[in-house]
Amino acid sequence: MRKSRRRNERTRKKKNKRKVVILRLFVISIITIGILLTRSNSREAYGENASEALLGNEDIYDGLSANDDEDIESEKQQDIASSQIKQENMVSGRQRDAAVVQTSNTNTQVVTGANQRNSNAASEAGNIGQADDWRIRLVNIDNPLPDNFSPSLANIDQYRRFDSRAIGQLNDMVATMRRDGVTNIWVQSAYRSIAEQRTLFENRVNRYTSQGHSRAEAEQMTSRWIMPPGRSEHNLGLAVDFNTITHAFVQTAAYEWLVANAHDFGFIYRYQAHTEHITGIAHEPWHWRYVGVDHARRINELGITLEEYIEYLSR
Repeated sequence: MRKSRRRNERTRKKKNKRKVVILRLFVISIITIGILLTRSNSREAYGENASEALLGNEDIYDGLSANDDEDIESEKQQDIASSQIKQENMVSGRQRDAAVVQTSNTNTQVVTGANQRNSNAASEAGNIGQADDWRIRLVNIDNPLPDNFSPSLANIDQYRRFDSRAIGQLNDMVATMRRDGVTNIWVQSAYRSIAEQRTLFENRVNRYTSQGHSRAEAEQMTSRWIMPPGRSEHNLGLAVDFNTITHAFVQTAAYEWLVANAHDFGFIYRYQAHTEHITGIAHEPWHWRYVGVDHARRINELGITLEEYIEYLSR
């Protein structure tokens, strides 16, 4: 009788242990499913590298890769040759200067020709010859935005915003890329407030000063990659960084597509290789600026920077 009771007790304990194990497995399964669903939703909204994009990591957000500055300089040199091959349709060096001079002499004919090639693009603003066009507002170290600048914005997703007057063109461009088979494309960074810009800039300056550099040296070093507050195109709301911020972007299908087609949606390759002496910014293949279809096509034809284009329009 006692043996039977002990046996029943052992059986009961084993059953209870099984129930506890099953319950634990069930809870773990529910948690795992929740995590997977969260990651899936994040990827749908922000791209495959959503975890990086949502981290707010300074080295991703401010236009730098995770490499130290000495590695960046080496990486920059390596990608120049590749980017040059993929920019055969862009004029450079003496040819670019000659194109500007020649075009300047026939300003009226150039504008008329551009309008005839695409009347829809010309009617987008009707002021391709005006340097005060909001789409080509110049923001750089010498042309800061006022501290109270506040553009009209629309949401790209929960975290990223873009100028409401141009977000339709951005969405159309990304959608067209995906239809063309370039599915590995997402917006890493877009509008950034002047306050956020100030934080990024100061964080980088503090990093350099902690390494023994003077404040002036640190600011100069920082400005090659992060503009001071009010002097970044991201503060304007018309600039976008695509995918992971690294010079390896020049090896992707997304980069090739943008070089070949972005101007048809109003975007230009803002900081190209060998233009740092003009723009003040090192090569950033991930950074694209909206200027409108008419301006983008003309800038692409001439193979010049926005700084040069605005100077040309003012002549």
